Amino acid sequence: MAAADKLNNKYGDFSSSGVITIRKNAVFTRNDIFFTMGSCFAEEIRLALTSKQVACVPSYRNISFDPAQAIVDELPGREHMNFYNTFTVRLQIEQMLGLWDQANDDWWQIKKPAPWGPICFQDPYRRLILAKSPEVLKEVIESMNREMRVGFDSARHSYLPSE
Repeated sequence: MAAADKLNNKYGDFSSSGVITIRKNAVFTRNDIFFTMGSCFAEEIRLALTSKQVACVPSYRNISFDPAQAIVDELPGREHMNFYNTFTVRLQIEQMLGLWDQANDDWWQIKKPAPWGPICFQDPYRRLILAKSPEVLKEVIESMNREMRVGFDSARHSYLPSE
């Protein structure tokens, strides 16, 4: 579609009827798989799409961890990660693109009440990922990264705008 200097009757049709019509054009199908990573806005998109039987990834419920040894955001109760901000979204994408890797000793020791005691080991990039030990934290991070990779690789969208 291109701009033109000639007038058309679209505004006149609207003025006389008070109705705007838009041609229905499917943007995506149930065969599409959407990658919905991010804040509560991404969660709302995920909920809206899944209510229409459209698949969304990553499948956070596939992240493997023992709740007696690790806290992984709001899992298992709610399939959502609430630690995202612009920095963590960018970092996760950079990681999936192979531009950044987290070192094995990249964690913080903090004091925070947890099921295993007052000391936690925290992922410094994901503020709501805590574990009983650095080893458990490493396992949780690896499980999260695997699921993010699976979701990122399986996402597909068939909509291509017409030129």
